[in-house]
Amino acid sequence: MSAAVWPPLSSVEELRKEEETSLARELNWLLDSLQTTLQSLKEGLTECAELLAPAEPGSTLALSSHRSESLKGFITRVGTRIVKGDIKLRLPTLPTPRSTPYFPLLLTHPHTIPQLSTCRSSILSALDAIDVSRWAGSPHDANFIAGQLRLLSTEIANARKELKGEEGTKHDGGLWTETGVARGCFEGTVGAAGGGGYAAPGDAVIREGFHHLNVWVGVRGCVLEVVVRTLQPVQPESSGIGGGMLRGLANALGGQKLAAHDEEGKVFVVGGVEEDAGSGEGREVRVREKVRVEAQDPALIAVGVKLGHLNHVVGLARGALAVVMGEEVDEEEEEEEEEEE
Repeated sequence: MSAAVWPPLSSVEELRKEEETSLARELNWLLDSLQTTLQSLKEGLTECAELLAPAEPGSTLALSSHRSESLKGFITRVGTRIVKGDIKLRLPTLPTPRSTPYFPLLLTHPHTIPQLSTCRSSILSALDAIDVSRWAGSPHDANFIAGQLRLLSTEIANARKELKGEEGTKHDGGLWTETGVARGCFEGTVGAAGGGGYAAPGDAVIREGFHHLNVWVGVRGCVLEVVVRTLQPVQPESSGIGGGMLRGLANALGGQKLAAHDEEGKVFVVGGVEEDAGSGEGREVRVREKVRVEAQDPALIAVGVKLGHLNHVVGLARGALAVVMGEEVDEEEEEEEEEEE
């Protein structure tokens, strides 16, 4: 079986010219259709930006530790900030005021979630890239459109990484010593713990200086996450009493056994700059207790799903344009997209 061109072409050069002409028509058609794709992408990104916009009344989310009374309460998210919060803690390592059976944490100043702020900034940058693609440059310049699609893909990928809370991002949960909630956000007298440390109201509690608290609020897997840690300063080696010996002694005397956690025994440095003392030196601490609570936020889940779909659409557009332009498709990026899906 054979194929023939009708009407017949007189030479190979004429055939090559016809192929180039056909390819140019196909490229122009694809570039025209990409304008519709860009408009669709803009609508989707605008919806994502609106879900992260600071619009009242926001989302009020309940907090409750799994099968325990360690942490109860609620927080209210408006845009990229936590504007209200009332958390009650019952932790063996955390002293409580005499008037209440729990340690109260009342959020009185808004706290910006760095991950959501960076995510929204990436979304707005992606919208700017679309506007530049549609209005600033030539819609039939294939190299220009390919570059803008590459930029668009990068911004959407960055937004997804922040929303997923992947390790290695600027504000992931592994950096809690640097990105904890500022100590002044909660009502009550502040202790000198550093790194987001607090002391409960009342002179009796303040005197218990070895009890410190770190509160980290962030996003992981499109879910709002609150992690509370009680910290203990690392004792000098010359003291001769290690943390393990102290825990063993406490258990032998009938003290309450602490739940095991993944940061037990590790040493962290917190308090890069202490507000009270004005010191630029950090302090070494260990995590005595750790409580992690997740709150399902429908808006964040919706943003994550939308960004995943938009990222797939951009990937298809880039692949189609690369094929028509005769360029190689980036296989590494395709593999990353398949893994994320």
